[in-house]
Amino acid sequence: MNAFNWLRPRKDSSVDFRGFIKEIKSGRRDILIILEVPESNFSDASFEELLSNEADVLSGVNRVQMNFRNVFFSIFHSCLIKHIDDGSIKFVFYTQTRDFQKIMSFSSILFEEIGPGMYDNERFVSFLDSQAVQQLCHDKYNCEKDIVHYWGFENISLVLQYKPDPYQQFSLMLTISQEKSLDKEVRKKGTVLQLLDFDLNTLFLMNEIEGKQHVNDEGIVFTDFNVYCGNDIGLGFDTLQIRIFEDGAFFDEERQTNVTLSSSKKMNLKQKTYAIEKLLSLYGDDDRSSGYLAYHEIEILENSEFWTGRSWSFNAEHRLWDMNNDGERLVYSVTISDYNDVEGFNVSILGYNKLRLFADV
Repeated sequence: MNAFNWLRPRKDSSVDFRGFIKEIKSGRRDILIILEVPESNFSDASFEELLSNEADVLSGVNRVQMNFRNVFFSIFHSCLIKHIDDGSIKFVFYTQTRDFQKIMSFSSILFEEIGPGMYDNERFVSFLDSQAVQQLCHDKYNCEKDIVHYWGFENISLVLQYKPDPYQQFSLMLTISQEKSLDKEVRKKGTVLQLLDFDLNTLFLMNEIEGKQHVNDEGIVFTDFNVYCGNDIGLGFDTLQIRIFEDGAFFDEERQTNVTLSSSKKMNLKQKTYAIEKLLSLYGDDDRSSGYLAYHEIEILENSEFWTGRSWSFNAEHRLWDMNNDGERLVYSVTISDYNDVEGFNVSILGYNKLRLFADV
């Protein structure tokens, strides 16, 4: 099937990339109609082909449609549509190229139309490093890292990558996530305090903690205190960063306080999944309607890679907060994640001082 398709004359889709991005920014999700490419130009991968891609199997891919007949955005000679168990759909456009100007044009359009995006500097090189892109185009790239950048908005995520293996493979991946209804039921199993074992004022009394003040022209904005507790203070963590939005090493419920729990030692997969499952059992699906871990997330956690995690933000009724409702007030939020930063795998609690409001929930 693939060989036959390669023999067909290729037809270049007339849709330009900037126009395409503007269409999906406007809310359109009918990708093939935007591209002006009929679904009949795609063929289905066989069951054997599906099973041959272990990463796809673990990610829940259940169908792949293939198009090797069209040229997309005047550069991509192939397009795959991957259908995933959770209802999301991923479009993968790819080709082999050393056209530096076209590659940089794609990244420039994404930066201009969507914003700065994100990238994992531990694992990848950013498209902001134009010299690295040029070196790979000109066979002078002496780095094993892929060049990868990520953008996201609404239920869309976009990943642009240029790889040394497969050599000079340039690809754009667009994923449309299945929109899920937010679970706005009152959380009746209590709060994260039930999973924690520390008292901030006791920690301040027992430890000589020097705070780092952050100031602006109006004075002290907040003070950070870092405490190594020496034992499990909950969910397998032993270290606290305490941020109090005033001066002075003491805590009360009127002082805006955020805390971050982390570990002085690298946590393994079992320890990470224990903490995640405890929070999921307590709070249920999060702000993005994400629940228990998908297979690909387990691999990410095992490899200590960038993981956006789970996040719960609560209003005064202990329901998930609707940021678009002016009548609701954010009281506190809990996030478990690993951004490969100083804290590594961690739990962050914003508005820790307000948690006692829900002691009887």
